[in-house]
Amino acid sequence: MRPPEGLDPHATSHPTASFLQRIRLSGRAPESILRDYIYLSGWEGTPFTDVYQRLRNNSSWRTHTLPTSHNVLKDAPEEYLKLLLDIADRTMAARTGATPPTTSPPRAVQDPAPGSDSAHRNVD
Repeated sequence: MRPPEGLDPHATSHPTASFLQRIRLSGRAPESILRDYIYLSGWEGTPFTDVYQRLRNNSSWRTHTLPTSHNVLKDAPEEYLKLLLDIADRTMAARTGATPPTTSPPRAVQDPAPGSDSAHRNVD
């Protein structure tokens, strides 16, 4: 798979199989594990749209969208950091039973639950 346009000129092709190969984890994950998927919707030709669509309709996952290219750290570093920190706060709150801290309105968006009327909603 060729890297997206505009990346570092040293970027090289990535084997497609690395995106498709399943991993095998040993041990058992906690039932309450939180699963988040960040979809970068501004990358034309992204191979991740099918994964995003599948996870968006899976109630075990929370999907988020950032309208950036694959180079999210270059295109939207603050929005990406905000989203990661929001996810970390929710994860820690879930583990400790605490309420996640309230923050200023985020710039990243969480995708609506399947069947929801709204197109997007803010992560809070």
